[in-house]
Amino acid sequence: MGLDDEMSMFCELVKDITSSSHGKPGNTQDDLEKETEELDTKIQEILNSIQNHKFTVEREQEKMREKRERIRIELEEERKRLVGSRVELDQLEIKHENNLRDIQEKEKELTRAKASVEEMLGNIPKLTEIKQLYYSVSRLTFDKKAKPNTVRGFVLNPRKDDVNVFDFNYTTPGITKQFVRNYLWDAIAAGVNPVWDTL
Repeated sequence: MGLDDEMSMFCELVKDITSSSHGKPGNTQDDLEKETEELDTKIQEILNSIQNHKFTVEREQEKMREKRERIRIELEEERKRLVGSRVELDQLEIKHENNLRDIQEKEKELTRAKASVEEMLGNIPKLTEIKQLYYSVSRLTFDKKAKPNTVRGFVLNPRKDDVNVFDFNYTTPGITKQFVRNYLWDAIAAGVNPVWDTL
């Protein structure tokens, strides 16, 4: 799995926090903690993968520098050896300069990739905070393993000390995104503080 795929999956994971996670009737606090640990483990795996990619990019960048230096040295040696033959010298010089230019372009690409990875690493804590905020506000958890066109998860209702489980398939007649959205808002609203009922 490539870095872009992993970042897409991570972004989907964070996006889904506002709308999905795994839940079954009768889930306990231990089950919810286990779900949270699994999510944290997945985030850590993605973070480790990004870090590994960063180290790979740095190693490749170092190899390119060394290769560029070797080519530069070879170019100087070739110039000394071919002083008598200007035609051969010009051909080799053009070849090495093209190689050097290609390496410099690759080095620039690696530098940009490294900066991009570092920026992604900087966003991980922010995304974690947003995930925690969404869960604190909505108490909504989605099943990340749900099949396509399926929305499955649960909503905690601390007011009634209850868990509302949901499982919708968009291919079922009458199940629309609007219906699911309204259902989830109703499930979230059922657990709000009673003070809000009087407003």
